[in-house]
Amino acid sequence: MKILIMGSGGVGGYYGSVLFRNGHDVKFIARAEHLEKINSNGLIIKSVTSGNYTVKSDAYDSVPINFSPEIILFTVKAYDNSDAIEIISSAMSKTTSLITLQNGVGSSDLLKNRFPSNNIISGVTYVDSFVTSPGKIVEQGGPCNIIIGNQFQPNDPTVSLIRDIFAKSKINIAISSSIESEIWSKLIYICALSGMMCITRSSMHSIMNYKETYEMTREIVQEVYQVSTAMKIALKPNIVDLTMEQLKTNSRSIQSSMQTDLFKGKNIEVDYLNGAVSKFGKKYGVKTPINEYIFRTLSLHNA
Repeated sequence: MKILIMGSGGVGGYYGSVLFRNGHDVKFIARAEHLEKINSNGLIIKSVTSGNYTVKSDAYDSVPINFSPEIILFTVKAYDNSDAIEIISSAMSKTTSLITLQNGVGSSDLLKNRFPSNNIISGVTYVDSFVTSPGKIVEQGGPCNIIIGNQFQPNDPTVSLIRDIFAKSKINIAISSSIESEIWSKLIYICALSGMMCITRSSMHSIMNYKETYEMTREIVQEVYQVSTAMKIALKPNIVDLTMEQLKTNSRSIQSSMQTDLFKGKNIEVDYLNGAVSKFGKKYGVKTPINEYIFRTLSLHNA
């Protein structure tokens, strides 16, 4: 299977490397020093789930000539969407499946505005992996799974084919008949995690063990749930408690890629996380003061 990884960071780079090891023809789109290191030394993976290995596959800054991918894994940061869409547009055909595993909401709708809806597979992933230095990715264990579905055509048979391809490559993957609910379930989690870690510049363990920041975290989760309810997105009725328990359980080890980007001086995805909650809250008449405060405060970083 010919697979293009559009965004070879912690998520795309890790999953692309697993697919490559299992016999697929995988090409990586990367940039700058990360691109150079992959081409000179290979993509070096240190993984609790998959082991330690080096992938010797070429990386590119655009789709290689005469490479027609059957699957494109779309894993760039949301603020790079416009550039990434232009890059992959030449590789899209009527039969290409475009799988988006981005954080936040709106990715699938954005892609649908450019490409046929039957090509677009929405998804979420729970994986603790990140680029430690150019050409090197660490995956630290934990759930390490993907959930996919076609948001626009729920009975799309391609979804099952993709699940089987990934499963045979030893990737933990499942299909959801309500993928939008899965996306919002993760949004609740990631808004609390990344929003709080960035606004406090602290670890999640510290946040969850201090009364004021614990309560603020719960307010974020509650606001996102209230917005999803107003939008008639079906989530578990106890999602607030479940999310807080998950954050508490994982607090010692969990990291936020948005906080990592913040500390490195890179752009951050707050517009597509807490900012999106604020936007939808206003649209549906739900007050979201904590999410809006986080969005407004952190948006200065991207200015």
